[in-house]
Amino acid sequence: MADRYDARPDLARAAYAYQAACLLESPVGCSKLEGLLLAGMGATVDMPRVLVLKETACQRREARACLDLAFLYRKSTRVRRDPFLAAHFAKKACELGAGQGCRIAILLYVDGSMAARSLDWSVGVARKGCELDEGDSCSFLGQLSLRLYGGANSKEEGRKNLERTCMLARAGGW
Repeated sequence: MADRYDARPDLARAAYAYQAACLLESPVGCSKLEGLLLAGMGATVDMPRVLVLKETACQRREARACLDLAFLYRKSTRVRRDPFLAAHFAKKACELGAGQGCRIAILLYVDGSMAARSLDWSVGVARKGCELDEGDSCSFLGQLSLRLYGGANSKEEGRKNLERTCMLARAGGW
């Protein structure tokens, strides 16, 4: 006999409720539904549906959804890896204020992926990331300024970005 106080959730009902909330454009409802669909809890694993939900959320300017898509297209074994889509969603997450998105975009450049397009593209993303106190972005900018660009202004900018990296590391923000 089952304990009448069993706290295990009814996942199928939860998936149904989250789906209803998601249809009403609730970011929390969509996020919870994505989690259940990814784990196959309360519903079967449905990656195409998860991708559609995440892309819709990203289009609604939800940085976390864009970041999740960048991670999925960069490293996941559940979807076909695509560095161009990873870079697209990482840059969008960065623009929406997710520092990790800036970091992923920079890593795609450093890894030699053609998805990062150019050094100027990567520098723009890194500047945004450094503004968001993302340490790898500041470090990337500092090293580039010192190594690749000439002139006193570039060296001064490089020094400032590297100092900011150290400050972030000491403060635990990186």
